[in-house]
Amino acid sequence: NPQFPTSVSPDGSIVVFVENRASTTQDIMYLRLDNDERKPEVFLASTFLERAGQLSPDGKWLAYNSNESGEVEVFVRPFLRSGPKVKVSAGRGFVPKWSPQGDEIIYRADDQKIIAVPVTVEDDRIRAGAAKVLFELKSAVYAGPFDVAPDGRILFVRPAGELLDHIQQPTVVVNWFEELRSKTSTQR
Repeated sequence: NPQFPTSVSPDGSIVVFVENRASTTQDIMYLRLDNDERKPEVFLASTFLERAGQLSPDGKWLAYNSNESGEVEVFVRPFLRSGPKVKVSAGRGFVPKWSPQGDEIIYRADDQKIIAVPVTVEDDRIRAGAAKVLFELKSAVYAGPFDVAPDGRILFVRPAGELLDHIQQPTVVVNWFEELRSKTSTQR
């Protein structure tokens, strides 16, 4: 089945990935790299889409997308331990990312806004605060992947079409050694 890695644990011992499966569509799986067995294990599988799994900086929580409500939303649940899931997005939400400190989940909303939701842990349960809009994307082209850098900056890949506006025409010089000789021989 097609598999797409989405996150690595902070200590590098676990890879989280999405697997497309005919029986359940998209599921969140993980693979332990710190043992010789290296057998993929199911983290979350149902008849709904579960994807974009992102481990928190401390490796204790997983933010992900699910359409179990009929809409694609962002949820968080404990990673590899029991506990309830918590809905984080206000409405539809895509590609959740953790802030470097693990105190916010940042995601893209349907209307091209980048949203941040503060999260806290109380009594080993995660709590989501009020969502705030960080900024609105100017172009639907930016609706693709993004990431949060260690310093907190939000990084996007600039679409190729926008880059073409800034490229200048190249200049090709043919026989430049001869031109160089002719210009330097008169300076003697």
